[in-house]
Amino acid sequence: MALSLITNIGSLQAYNALTNNQTALNQSIAQLSSGKRIVTAADDPGGLGIAITTSGLLGALGQASQNATNAQSFLQTADGALSNIGNLLQTAQQLATEAADGSYNSTQLTSIDSQYQAILTSINQIANGSQFNGISLFTGTPVTFQVGATNTANDQLAVTIAKADTTTLAVNGTSLTSQANAQAALTKVTTALATIAGDRATVGSSEQSLTAVSNNLQSTEQNLSAALSN
Repeated sequence: MALSLITNIGSLQAYNALTNNQTALNQSIAQLSSGKRIVTAADDPGGLGIAITTSGLLGALGQASQNATNAQSFLQTADGALSNIGNLLQTAQQLATEAADGSYNSTQLTSIDSQYQAILTSINQIANGSQFNGISLFTGTPVTFQVGATNTANDQLAVTIAKADTTTLAVNGTSLTSQANAQAALTKVTTALATIAGDRATVGSSEQSLTAVSNNLQSTEQNLSAALSN
């Protein structure tokens, strides 16, 4: 066997092998301790880029899911207020029906009207005072909920909740102080009740859309989490 007096080739080979093994061992320990295959950019540059993008998307989707839940609470609050207004209108309809009968004298009609006017006041208090996080619910202007991870129409849901005060419902100024007034009020209250029913249907449809969005977000998060894990 030939010997070299200048360079010890065998020791260099042993040193290189030891260095490579130590590097691989350090990488394995880092992976085991972190629970991640990619610990540094050097481990897998392409995979790291994908992982970072996917992690960011997962974070955004998680927040979008919370936004959807918050939006559902927003709409449920509005629906509850509309339900109360509807109940008040049903009572007003009953009173107007009562006063439209010709068997009541003026004193009795005044008493019935007093209760009727109190109902109209309560409707305005609910319509003008209902809020969610300090935001008035019945403004008649669109509210846009961010229910996705991108700034596109597909990831946003715009909902418009109509005004529900007595002026909008066209019952403001009505009274039951005479049979004729009661008959006119009855027509307007009946129409107002149908309007509120339609408004509740609109809110309900938006709630259904949010439920579908929430389900899709959960599915997407699950699939992306699996992809990130891989």
